[in-house]
Amino acid sequence: MLGAIVICDGCGNEELSGSCSCSKCSHILDITYMNFFEILCVEEKFQLSKHQLKDNFIKKLQLFHPDLYCNKSAAEMDIATKNSSIVSRAYNMLLDPVSRARYLIEIKNIPIPNESGFITEVLEWNEKIEDTSSVLELQQLVEEVNRMLSIYKSQMEKDFSDMEYEKAAASYAKVKFFMRVLDSAKKRL
Repeated sequence: MLGAIVICDGCGNEELSGSCSCSKCSHILDITYMNFFEILCVEEKFQLSKHQLKDNFIKKLQLFHPDLYCNKSAAEMDIATKNSSIVSRAYNMLLDPVSRARYLIEIKNIPIPNESGFITEVLEWNEKIEDTSSVLELQQLVEEVNRMLSIYKSQMEKDFSDMEYEKAAASYAKVKFFMRVLDSAKKRL
């Protein structure tokens, strides 16, 4: 939503979206209309620098820390508190690659396929887990699932890199499926 105009609640000045405070009166601006990539000033893509993400997160937290607004109006204090919370949510979402993938898919308005598209595979893996009784077999199954998870995570990363968002959504669905399979297998250990 960068490029849109935001009206300052303090003085009515028009600001370009992406600004955190009014250039005229320094009033804090609400950032709830921005997506998480915009909030943390990182490029809207799957591959991110964790170092840059963390640096930008810290800068934004420092900018919106509610203690900085204790002598301001109740409205500004409220905006600072909300902005600080949103910055933390944005950081946590973008830090985790699987969460970041889901978020990217959602903001691109791409539907995520459900497991009915690979129901046979779902049933086979569920059966494997249920039929495995020894600890050694379960450990081998966990290793096999980890390999599958690695394959689909790599595919998902490639799909995003190639800007193939529908394919990335399908790969994401497989990643989530194998994460659930892995949890189920580990619970049996």
